[in-house]
Amino acid sequence: MIPERVIIAVEGGAATGGAERIAFDTVKVLSKQGIPTVILSSAEKVDEVFATLPHITVEALGLPLQFERFFGGGKKFMIRNLLEDGKMKQLFSQVLAKWDSPNTVYHAHGFHNYFTQASLHVATSLKMKTIVTCHDFGITCPNATLFNYQTNEICPLKPLSLSCLQSACMGEKAGRLKQLRFARNWASHVLHHVPQKLDRILAVSDFERDILQQHFGTKATVGTLLNPVDPASTVRQDPKASKNYLWIGRMTAEKDGVTPAATCKTLGLPITFVGDGPLRSEIEAANPDATFLGWLSQEGVKQAQCSARAMILSSKWHETASLVVLECLAAGVPCVVPDTSAAISWIDDGVNGLYFQAGNQESLAKALTRLQDDEFVAQLSQNAFDRYWASPFTAERYRVDLLNVYSEVFAS
Repeated sequence: MIPERVIIAVEGGAATGGAERIAFDTVKVLSKQGIPTVILSSAEKVDEVFATLPHITVEALGLPLQFERFFGGGKKFMIRNLLEDGKMKQLFSQVLAKWDSPNTVYHAHGFHNYFTQASLHVATSLKMKTIVTCHDFGITCPNATLFNYQTNEICPLKPLSLSCLQSACMGEKAGRLKQLRFARNWASHVLHHVPQKLDRILAVSDFERDILQQHFGTKATVGTLLNPVDPASTVRQDPKASKNYLWIGRMTAEKDGVTPAATCKTLGLPITFVGDGPLRSEIEAANPDATFLGWLSQEGVKQAQCSARAMILSSKWHETASLVVLECLAAGVPCVVPDTSAAISWIDDGVNGLYFQAGNQESLAKALTRLQDDEFVAQLSQNAFDRYWASPFTAERYRVDLLNVYSEVFAS
């Protein structure tokens, strides 16, 4: 069954981050399919590229971050709204009531920064079908990453357990925010039973799905909906002709640009960084010889990918899919990835890329040393290209899979 309407809930107004990009890719698919679609955005305005598509309606709410509303409201307000964002519940009750129908799908691509869990509580209480695509681990983990920023490592604790509550995983300065997120996640799970009420919880890789399913146990079933990929190139590149390594991302602790910077400095290898963030100065200090391009346009990123010998993904947290890896593999550019990342879903060690131990310079150095062999790089490149295009992550594949999910939701 094709839905009579789909509501795409997205925290943002443009295809800026990974979650927003996939949300708006979904909007394009639905528009092309001729399905009336509402873009429900936390932003004040939605990019005209998407707002003016056929069959699209925009509801831009212009919301501040949830912690700004919460901590700026006074003590009585904070006590009253600790377990649920009352204003957001009221707002979503009014907005969603306009489109509530058993033939409507509410498809969320984010909720914990602006919309809060109250948006899901409201949606699951209505007649419409409800789906969440999990671009992070926020549906179970209060800090959304399963990463402890104090210890700088993947968190081993069970989300929403007593030990989770007591953990200062977001840092001492963010202790109150952690408590707020814990309280609202706990209420969503224990008081409102939102995960059980959702018609579908979707991961963006089997790796992420297995982690989420372990957290939910028998309370909810998690499926997989693979993201569409915009390849760096549809023609295989010649990475052995390049000496330059590439890193792409936001420069934060969990993304760990310092390890590849320091490793390449020690080995005397050129490396280019695309992106920016609070740790840029630390990365620059680790390797003053590196090239820093900042944020680039989509075409600029593709050019950097196609001119690399290999791309290094150095995240210390799990990731959920890592689109940049797939973009590179499509162009025949090998990737070096941590063995704890979702990127291992797409990489076979020594076949189309290499693994290393996250945060370990010696382990990364061994991988990069292997890549000094031109013949080895050429074989990795050919394997990467052949494997990706044997089953590519095209927009058409995503369209078919997405509509199948919608049909299954109506049939269940």
